[in-house]
Amino acid sequence: MMAAVQTGDDAVSAKIDDFLSRDDYHEKADTLAAELQSQVKQNVIDIEKKLANETDEEQLAKLGNQLKLAQSLLKHKPDER
Repeated sequence: MMAAVQTGDDAVSAKIDDFLSRDDYHEKADTLAAELQSQVKQNVIDIEKKLANETDEEQLAKLGNQLKLAQSLLKHKPDER
């Protein structure tokens, strides 16, 4: 029974390794990362515009926190492959 489980684990590991080694996986991941970074940059712009027009202190604090989070996401470097 344990041998069957080990064989199954090895087969799953081999399929995962095969999938991760494909060039199209890296291409898709790079494309998604670029799209997400673009969206975050746009969010930063939108938040900065809202901050410029906002007068409510509570709303200003919320927008400030959102801006800090978005900016920290832009600074994050993905792991090297």
